[in-house]
Amino acid sequence: MNRKGSHLVIITEMTTFAQNFLQMQKELGKWLMDISKYIVTVVIISSLFADIDGVAMYLSGLVVSGLSLFIGLSLVKPNPTRNQEGHQSPTTDDAEETNN
Repeated sequence: MNRKGSHLVIITEMTTFAQNFLQMQKELGKWLMDISKYIVTVVIISSLFADIDGVAMYLSGLVVSGLSLFIGLSLVKPNPTRNQEGHQSPTTDDAEETNN
């Protein structure tokens, strides 16, 4: 294999890895959002069945759930500069130049 062909293989592998990493990142974000919902559900149901007087359980559930939700949403957030095909989206300046 010549040198140019080996660079092409490396670039292709890196692109595939980046696409897989972004997909895993999105799935991890969805998973963390689900965990956030489960924590809230556990806190609510346990307060119905058990006599819980402490505010610490509610507060810790709220903090852990909020943190999980925040991280999950930040991982799922789409990249605003790329469209679904992965191509660079035109900026408003580029769109105005195209229209003129």
